[in-house]
Amino acid sequence: MRRIASAGSALAITATALVGLGAAAPTASAADACYGGAGSYDVQGYYAPEGRDWYFKTSTNCRDINVKVDTSQSIQVCFYKRTDYTLINCNGYKWVEAGQWKVLAFNVQDNQIYKLNFPIGYRHTGVVAD
Repeated sequence: MRRIASAGSALAITATALVGLGAAAPTASAADACYGGAGSYDVQGYYAPEGRDWYFKTSTNCRDINVKVDTSQSIQVCFYKRTDYTLINCNGYKWVEAGQWKVLAFNVQDNQIYKLNFPIGYRHTGVVAD
């Protein structure tokens, strides 16, 4: 299950099972656990998840934040405080090729809340494993 955090509650959405190859060549079972817990997103705008009060929340399945997009594009990750949801910082934008896994952030702590940011506000679809 993927978890999406809200500024006051949490919501679980059904995950899409995926298998892939990790950036640091993890064992097959570690990669299966990470990508197997991936969840899809489908947003119209600049952020995923959509909505000012909604955030992704990292799981114990992966050490990194990984994405696989349906259309090649630039994406950045912005991290927020778990206590009051204020912005901590944003990583630089990274180019992600369609259909390929890309690590957007390495060695991220469990239960860290974040959003994916896009430079252009059109429809964005893909999966995220964290």
